[in-house]
Amino acid sequence: DTEISNDESNDGDTDADIDTAASKGIVAMNSSEAYNWAKAELVAVHEKALIMNAKQPNDNGGGQGKKGGKKKGGGGKKKTMDDSVALKALLLKPTSGVYHYGPSLIEHCIRSAGLDPVVKLKHDNIDYTLPVSSWEDLITLLREEGSRVIENLTSGESGGFILYKPKADDNDEKKKDENNSLLPSNVANTNPHSNKTLLEFQPHLLQQHKEQQCLKYSTFAIATDEFFSHLSSQKVSHRADAAEAAARERLAKIQADQQRRVDGLVKEQERWREGAQLVEAHAEDIDRALGVINSALETGMDWEALEQLVSVEQANENPIAL
Repeated sequence: DTEISNDESNDGDTDADIDTAASKGIVAMNSSEAYNWAKAELVAVHEKALIMNAKQPNDNGGGQGKKGGKKKGGGGKKKTMDDSVALKALLLKPTSGVYHYGPSLIEHCIRSAGLDPVVKLKHDNIDYTLPVSSWEDLITLLREEGSRVIENLTSGESGGFILYKPKADDNDEKKKDENNSLLPSNVANTNPHSNKTLLEFQPHLLQQHKEQQCLKYSTFAIATDEFFSHLSSQKVSHRADAAEAAARERLAKIQADQQRRVDGLVKEQERWREGAQLVEAHAEDIDRALGVINSALETGMDWEALEQLVSVEQANENPIAL
């Protein structure tokens, strides 16, 4: 009895240690523990998907309606719940212990570890998609880099950033104005960010922002004020750009239609010119043919007899009949 009590006591201590590590999240785990936690979460998702999919009715179009008739819209496939979870979504689960980092910081840590934040994980593919060896760097970055970013944010030492993308080059706009001279010219814009589309403001530059252009400010508060102060004017500018683009598109369609009509008239004119040239070139033969036709009609010959006469002359290789 004493030995059994000792064994139960040891098992309780082990479970308590695991619960303590889990309560602190994966930053308190080693790579094997983090891997096992992830696999357990994926197994739970898979089991939930099995239950949900079992409850889904088969939509094969063969069912009976309320009045005995067949249901309409048959042949559809059964909708199933996906049991895959993106790595970023997995770490946003409350049991991860780092969900309070938020999606942006978690994505930053994942990318810093050289991993894909949207890689699809399943209970049966995590062994090779994200093995135990891949978790060590990720845990270290979540623990150290995540804490550093949050500490900088709390202390206010991170500054502020506005991410943006540049608008079309001024040279392109000038070319558009030259090609569409019927449109009114724009009034000069005094907005210092009129050549930029402001996307978002951030207290720190993360790994996913590495390729984006940004404006840096001394504090996050200044960056926030600057962003919102230009947001309304940017919306007005976007509406003006959309209206101008619509006007340019309508003008282009009108120009294309006019050009199509001009091309048609030019072809028709050319066809009539060629016909006139042929008439001029064979004026004598045309006069002879008209004389023969008029003489035949004056003698009372009908059109059917006239056609027979033409056939006979063509058989005789008369150049006028040909």
